[in-house]
Amino acid sequence: MKLLEIEDLSVSVLTEGGYVDIISGLSFSIRKGEIYGLCGESGCGKTVTALSILRLLGSNFHIKGSIFFSGANLLSIPEKEMRQIRGGEISIVFQEPMTSLNPVLKIGEQIGEMLEVQLKLKKKEVKDRVIELLKEVGFEDPERRYHQYPHQLSGGQRQRVLISMAIALNPKLIICDEPTTALDVASEWEILNLLLKLVKQRNMAMIFITHNLHIVERLCTRVGIMYLGRLIEEQKKDIFFERPLHPYSQGLLSSALIRGDELKPIKGTVPDLRNIPSGCKFHPRCDYVMDVCIKEEPKFVKTDNEGYVRCFLYGT
Repeated sequence: MKLLEIEDLSVSVLTEGGYVDIISGLSFSIRKGEIYGLCGESGCGKTVTALSILRLLGSNFHIKGSIFFSGANLLSIPEKEMRQIRGGEISIVFQEPMTSLNPVLKIGEQIGEMLEVQLKLKKKEVKDRVIELLKEVGFEDPERRYHQYPHQLSGGQRQRVLISMAIALNPKLIICDEPTTALDVASEWEILNLLLKLVKQRNMAMIFITHNLHIVERLCTRVGIMYLGRLIEEQKKDIFFERPLHPYSQGLLSSALIRGDELKPIKGTVPDLRNIPSGCKFHPRCDYVMDVCIKEEPKFVKTDNEGYVRCFLYGT
């Protein structure tokens, strides 16, 4: 059974020059216990997708489509019900922990606040639960950390605090928006191993947003590649790294040295969202461009191995 199902999601933002499309016709689903890697260059719409799921976009954004979670459409339920889902059933870990944590409140207070509000626990129960959570995410001295402020912790430790907040209410889905970007390599892999352990222990689903394919190869079970607000390829992780189909996916792997080949960056740059190319949005950067690519946008079609790709090379 699908836990989360996004259907034909489109998001635009109002600017001085009018509405600009950020996401167009996005569809994918996630099952319980699955780790879905959502990848692509900066500006492709990964974070906007996450914020759309949680309904955290501002009033200047216009959203169309459906986002079903446990059978309910998150885009149409009342805000009061949505507040219960945020944190309770779907949680998020943001990229930079120092800007996500309140610098003037102690760690214990910040984690405990949501337990008080959502679970109506007493102060002693809150403290005991927070210490349990800090221990679960790897703190050897949770009682001391409970009384510390964010600036007294390292980047990796602050990220552990955010993870403890994300799992506090035992959500069904956790969204991680590039949570290791600001960390050194050693801390990065500690956090990734922690997330992998928590997903298995709690049988959660996870959306892991990143541009780092090395992380996807280590962590995820399935991968979706985004380009200019569109999903252009979706495959099981092992199949994707063995034989990526879309020319953009192939370029990402070549530029990341995943397969040990010679480094080959993707030519050109990502177009401005206010001036998106006609037809296939990747055609100005593609080595295999054909006339049809310039005139028409390919459909997102199923492949032989139960994946999906948006490219005329595969008969669309």
